[in-house]
Amino acid sequence: MKRHVDEGGVWKPTLNASPLFDRSDFFERMEATGHPALLQWSGRLREICDQRLVSNNDALFESWKAVLDRLPAVGRGSLDAHGEVIRVVGQCQSSDPTGALRADLLQLNPWRIGPYHLCGVDVDTEWRSNLKWERFASKVYFDDAKVLDVGCNNGYFGFKALAAGADWVMGVEPFLLYTVQHEIFRRYLADPAAIGVMPIKAAEIPADLRIFDVALSMGVLYHRKNPIGHLETLHGALRKRGQLILETMAIESDSADVIVPKNKFAKMRGIWFMPTVGMLKRWLKRIGFEEIEVVDVSVTDASEQRKTPFMPFESLSDFLDPNDAAKTIEGYPTPVRVVISAVRGR
Repeated sequence: MKRHVDEGGVWKPTLNASPLFDRSDFFERMEATGHPALLQWSGRLREICDQRLVSNNDALFESWKAVLDRLPAVGRGSLDAHGEVIRVVGQCQSSDPTGALRADLLQLNPWRIGPYHLCGVDVDTEWRSNLKWERFASKVYFDDAKVLDVGCNNGYFGFKALAAGADWVMGVEPFLLYTVQHEIFRRYLADPAAIGVMPIKAAEIPADLRIFDVALSMGVLYHRKNPIGHLETLHGALRKRGQLILETMAIESDSADVIVPKNKFAKMRGIWFMPTVGMLKRWLKRIGFEEIEVVDVSVTDASEQRKTPFMPFESLSDFLDPNDAAKTIEGYPTPVRVVISAVRGR
């Protein structure tokens, strides 16, 4: 049974001895940095993983774990995240002639970000996330970087960061379904200890860690009731001169303005603020970011975001005015997707 150090320096056993969701090797790598804030946080994260991943007996969660138990073995298998599709390469024990693997993966709907491929099954996700990656990857120096991916979903961008040379990646994702999706592919990594998705909210990240070289926030900000607090969390997690990549919806304008929806925005109830690009830049500057650069502004279309068998619910086409694509279904201006790079300056 693995052990960890509590805040008083006492070694304690951890429940997480199961091969499912085992993060022990990742925590050891994280603790090897010797960073005091990470050492203190590591003990708490171990307890959270035990509580939410190992000791969780919710019936739905148990059914998801059963999918993991049935995954095919792959001889000399490894995860290849260099291309547009993240794929498991190697000799599959079965090419899924009965469709059982596909049926299992469909049990884990919705698959939001990807795409992935496993043993003859293409997991056609709602987002072609490789297009987002291509918009900013050349702007980031990933070599040997410690990367934080907040709101990481199933970890697609974390896998891509490792393929680009990152030392290790911590993902933050409170929805356990996406953690299960992540676990399917993490186990095929040549070095699974290089990435760990934590079942926590961004608000559970300690303030002012000052450890990460790169922080990613991909499609998260507009879901936050306190967007400035989210940006402060990212700023605090970065070391001095660490880099933030912020990808979010915004209104294409240099003016410093923000829309506060009356109720829903593009059918999403949880959007409290929809800023202009100009307002995003102002927020970042006020918080203490420097070298703020708009890397990309793009309009999402159905070639990038759409319904698929692996995400059969409402998607982009349902969120816009059917008679005027320049407006949301509620009549607000259709947002763009903006990618901003910024550096922690203090």
